[in-house]
Amino acid sequence: MLGFEKDELTSGRWLERIHPDDRHRLRNGTVRYFKGAAPHFACEYRVLNKAGQWRWLSDRATAIRDDRGRVLRVIGAVSDITEQVEMKRALTESEERYALAIRAVGEGMYDWNIRDNEIYFSPTVRENLQINPHEFSKPEHWTALLHPEDYERYRRTLIEHLKGHSERFDCDVRYKGRSGEWRWARQHGFALRDASGRAYRMVGATGDITEQKKLIEQVERAQRAVTDAIESISEGFVLFDSEDRVVMCNSVWRNYFKGVEDMIVPGARFDNILRAGFERGMFPSAQPPFEQWIRGVHAARGRGGFREQHLAGDIYLRISDHRTADGGMVSVFTNITDLRARERELSDLVDKLAAARDEATHWRSRGRLRGLRALRARRSTGAVQ
Repeated sequence: MLGFEKDELTSGRWLERIHPDDRHRLRNGTVRYFKGAAPHFACEYRVLNKAGQWRWLSDRATAIRDDRGRVLRVIGAVSDITEQVEMKRALTESEERYALAIRAVGEGMYDWNIRDNEIYFSPTVRENLQINPHEFSKPEHWTALLHPEDYERYRRTLIEHLKGHSERFDCDVRYKGRSGEWRWARQHGFALRDASGRAYRMVGATGDITEQKKLIEQVERAQRAVTDAIESISEGFVLFDSEDRVVMCNSVWRNYFKGVEDMIVPGARFDNILRAGFERGMFPSAQPPFEQWIRGVHAARGRGGFREQHLAGDIYLRISDHRTADGGMVSVFTNITDLRARERELSDLVDKLAAARDEATHWRSRGRLRGLRALRARRSTGAVQ
């Protein structure tokens, strides 16, 4: 068993090969049995085999005693249980890892025997869900705590999974906690099925997610507030991330790009939106090729400050670009079409006034010329002294 030849392993050498951590336990067990304090001798310990490996042995023995109870002889058996010990240790470590993982995510496990309608909830379920520590042995004990508005959705999702319409059961529901307040729980798991596909067992985990739900609600409220704020301004607004993808925008900005509205969604890249607009003739002053034109746009954006964009329909926009701390960009689009129209009207008026002034100057010059000619004529006839 340990790799030794006959007569190679003596009693003295045997004791020397026992693991130092196990010698005390083996000695105490032997003494207790010899003194009659234990009905049987049984001990598990490690022994170094001839190859230099520690092997676990199970030692079981019975003593033959004299009339006074003293041990005369011991007969026993030793077996190698190394594989069993290692398997047990691996199983224990696996169970510990699973228990730690479940605890780390704030969940407890459940095991539902569907055929007998019996369910096991781990103590962590009661701890995490803050449920009164009464017996939980039926699914009804849990469903009785669910919020009336969530019960039907929970039931429908569960039935769909048991029928095999979903690979995994996952449902967030409100339940009544220890203090009577409504809290949030997330329950997920999967069903085990027999050869016919019928679910006979379901295992999974349940955890309290009330704080997570509160944080999500706070974030959603903040997002709605920001969305309402940018929607209320009269200018077009768009926020791009560091990869030049749309994060959020308002309807004013979206309406400027009629014809490519289908592309203006969160995650859409700036270049792709402009390429689609370029191909659909949205930028009258843009000259092909697109790659050369877009490089100019990027250069103008990179400089920051103000730039202008001419859109189809004779629309003029003044754009203000600003980099964000994370490398994104905020752009504000102001419609200056009316301003451009007034500038053209003013320019036309200035041109007309200049023309009128030039014409008046012309006629005044002609009038003075005629006067001089008349004066010269009178002088020549002696009419003027």
